[in-house]
Amino acid sequence: MLSAITYLYRRLSLRVALIVPFLLLIVLGIGLTGWLSLQNSSHAINEVTLQLRKEISTRIKEHLDYYLSIPQTINLHALSELNTQLETLQQPNNIIQHIIHQLKAYPQVSHMQIGMANGDMVGVERGKDGFFRLELANQSTRHKLQVYRIDDKGEYVSEMPIRVIPSYDPRELEWYRKAATLNASHWNIQAGKSQWSQVFNFLGDTWLALNYSTPIFSPDGELLAVISSDVVLDKVSEFLRTLQIGKSGNTFILERDMHLVATSTPDKLFELDLKTQKIRRLAAHDNENSIIHYAEDYVHDYLGTHQNVQLLPVLQNAQSLDFNLHGEQYFLQVQPYQTAGLDWLIFVVVPAADYLDKINDSKRITLIFIILTSVIAGLMGVLLVSWVTHPLLMLNRAAQKLTVGDWEYELNNYHHRQDEFGQLSRAFEHMVKQLKDLFDNLEAKVMERTHELEQANEEIRALNDYLQADNMRMTAKLDVTREFQRLILPSQTELKTIQELDIAGFMEPAEEVGGDYYDVLSYGDSIKLAIGDVTGHGLASGMLMLMVQTAIRTLYASGMYHPETCLIALNKAIFDNLQRMHSDKNITLSIVDYRRGEVTISGQHEEVLVMRKNGMIERIDTLDLGFPIGIVDNIEHMVSHKNVYLNTGDGLVLYTDGITEAMNAEKDVYGVERLIQIVQKNWSAPANYIQQTIIKDVKKHMVGGTYHDDLTLLIIKRR
Repeated sequence: MLSAITYLYRRLSLRVALIVPFLLLIVLGIGLTGWLSLQNSSHAINEVTLQLRKEISTRIKEHLDYYLSIPQTINLHALSELNTQLETLQQPNNIIQHIIHQLKAYPQVSHMQIGMANGDMVGVERGKDGFFRLELANQSTRHKLQVYRIDDKGEYVSEMPIRVIPSYDPRELEWYRKAATLNASHWNIQAGKSQWSQVFNFLGDTWLALNYSTPIFSPDGELLAVISSDVVLDKVSEFLRTLQIGKSGNTFILERDMHLVATSTPDKLFELDLKTQKIRRLAAHDNENSIIHYAEDYVHDYLGTHQNVQLLPVLQNAQSLDFNLHGEQYFLQVQPYQTAGLDWLIFVVVPAADYLDKINDSKRITLIFIILTSVIAGLMGVLLVSWVTHPLLMLNRAAQKLTVGDWEYELNNYHHRQDEFGQLSRAFEHMVKQLKDLFDNLEAKVMERTHELEQANEEIRALNDYLQADNMRMTAKLDVTREFQRLILPSQTELKTIQELDIAGFMEPAEEVGGDYYDVLSYGDSIKLAIGDVTGHGLASGMLMLMVQTAIRTLYASGMYHPETCLIALNKAIFDNLQRMHSDKNITLSIVDYRRGEVTISGQHEEVLVMRKNGMIERIDTLDLGFPIGIVDNIEHMVSHKNVYLNTGDGLVLYTDGITEAMNAEKDVYGVERLIQIVQKNWSAPANYIQQTIIKDVKKHMVGGTYHDDLTLLIIKRR
């Protein structure tokens, strides 16, 4: 695509090639300026609406804090009074007078009740007819809930109950059970230990309400009663309707399960069944208001959830969003509101159209301005290009004459001009003179450069020969070290001379020289086994492995048979050598001493697998049995040992991490568990067969992967 545009552009005349970019730059500059202006206006609108949404959300949150703090305050007063006068709980008349006093002081509360630990209940509800309704359930009512109409002094308006509910026990209700489970020794109303209930409608009334429950405990921590105060959520909707949100903004409150709590619109929050007097609460997606419905859907889409998934796990902070509905843009603010037992979401929706009318007028004016400016700029461009291109055309003709060897040319009067064209013509004349001199001396310069290139090429060949020779020397050193490493490993002939044990060993380096090590030595009636892993690979690692092998055999040859003593002396010698070499290498090493079935394990390395004849396995962690060799000067206090006994048919599996950490193409490691499964499955076979089976399985696992570490394995079975 780019090459096609370049080809077409090159075929244009100079006048067209100058005019078109000029016009494009003018239009682009004016258009970009207009676009940035509109964007800044839109950004300003977004900022204004964002501040408005945040302010509205804050006002709603503050109102909820105030409105919902009233039941907490009432409960706190009741708790303070009843805790100081516990005998009041046994006097229903005193409780009734206390509740009426609280309802008069706080008209926002619609209902207050106290449920006793023995199942009794006293409550007073604010009636719509101006009277209070007394609710009693105790032994005198045979634990039926009887509702009476009373005046503001607590006197019965009628001796006959206006409602009776059989078998009423407040202890089975949510408001009682939530508070009754609190720990009295830690209860503190200021700390929010009391609980709000779920949204409900009380005894068939056609409004939504909440109750706030607080427990009363005796001095010794025994639950005596639960206080509960109710508030009606219609008051929250009334407050939302008083908020001015642009011209036509809306706000509503949802629970985390998307059921409506309150709304500034006249939409229904629930549906009432006239026969059963029960309500079915409406969710946001059940609402007829398309804005409420679509706002909830958009939040789910934004968070990547479904409508049947609560937003509790994913929406914990305020979110400022925008969405489109029927071609119109809306700004949305979602603010979580959480308090004791309540978890709501505050939605504020503002139509963008309330603020974008002036921006649309500005768009039309900007478009007209761009068109007029482009026309004027085009006319000016034609005149300017004609003034610029004529001298260039004359210069082009002179250059074409030079291409055919004509060094004589005419630039008319431009050579004597003092502007840029005059400077260009004089520079052109100077360039022609330089070209003529260059052509005259070109052959001599080519020969000079050719000679320099030949000298450089000769130096490169010499350097290449030196590098090849150096590489051969390094390869020879690695070959010698690798051969030493192979020769010092115990041979099959040596292993077969050990009659009491069936032993099979394997070691394959990841590079030319590996850092793994194992050895088997027989001294009298004891057999010494060692396995280790040097950090890194290459020549330095191989040299450290050779030093460790030589040192161990020397220590054993000098009569130092105890594994712990051997490790301490070995560490001292290796540490001193590494310090002289300025090397940061070290080796993890385990030494195993076997004597007539008794096994002593010492030194820090991989786990030692103890296989029993019956297929059972013991995994011995060597982390606390030693410390890596060569890191510190003295490891005397870091070395310990572990004793096990091998019966006939029992044995040991020793390995380095090249086995368990072998990776395939998907970066999955081989792992200890898979090694154990292979060993258990084949333990009845000879040691050599077990070793070959494990190595074959490891390499099968590594198909497509990379050999990052040496593979070392030692199988020992008591005959």
